[in-house]
Amino acid sequence: MKTKILIALSCIGIFASMHLREVAYAEGADQSGQPENKQNASAGDEIVASIGNAVIRRSEINKAVNQYMNMAKARKVEVPDRDRLFLMVLDAKIRSEVIKIAAKQAGIDRDKNYHTRLKDLQDQLLMELYLEKEVSAKITEAALRSAYKKLSEQISKEKEYRIRHIFVREENTAKEVISKLDKGGDFAALADQYNSMSREKGGDLGYVLGSSVPEPVRKVVTELKPGEYTKSAAKVQAGYLVFKLEDVRDAKVPTMEEAQPRLVELVKQESMQALVKRLIVQSKVKVFAKEAAAFQGQQQ
Repeated sequence: MKTKILIALSCIGIFASMHLREVAYAEGADQSGQPENKQNASAGDEIVASIGNAVIRRSEINKAVNQYMNMAKARKVEVPDRDRLFLMVLDAKIRSEVIKIAAKQAGIDRDKNYHTRLKDLQDQLLMELYLEKEVSAKITEAALRSAYKKLSEQISKEKEYRIRHIFVREENTAKEVISKLDKGGDFAALADQYNSMSREKGGDLGYVLGSSVPEPVRKVVTELKPGEYTKSAAKVQAGYLVFKLEDVRDAKVPTMEEAQPRLVELVKQESMQALVKRLIVQSKVKVFAKEAAAFQGQQQ
């Protein structure tokens, strides 16, 4: 259920972003607040749902499905099979559209706050499109190979940790879990019973790179030996975590094909940082705030 909710929210966000981009490009082009009319049907593009006289086409849903799957792949998040995901995205699209229609009918598109935020969005979109254009040109085969070499060298020096976790909201519950573990309780079974984040796979997170584990969790996990669990819960923002280390192994270096999404992101980040730095120099930026001078003094 939690996965379904997260996918629905992500898809609504995708649709909201797509709609805002359209509005930012051409405000006022269509004040109906609805999907395209049945009369605008394009050949071969099947209608999959309708809202009054307006329709939702398969191409719209497929576009959002592909966006979500690419995002999930980059973040290494499991997704349902495509048919099930299609229906979940369609449901999210319908929800997004009926909210949009209601907002139009309520006159939100004529509100001053709406137009202020729309201007902010236009500025953001302007920057995004410029960066996309400039950075995409830097994603060459040579750049990807260079990034792969650096990534391979980094990963080859690392360890991978197979971790199980139990997340609970209250400290007393965490202490209860640890007490049961101390009495010989099975970690996977307790994870299925108590875990507030996920009740799947006995809390098994699989093998994760040490560098990808955030502090202070990394310190806790790397100090454990295989088979050991934490004797006290780690406090995190939303609750408490209990960990068990199942195994440690040398990190497996992915093939270039397997690492492709990550390599693209690495090249994008490096190119964007270099571009912004160059633009700042070219623009002859000067900062006069006294806070900046104090901060620079601390860095010297």
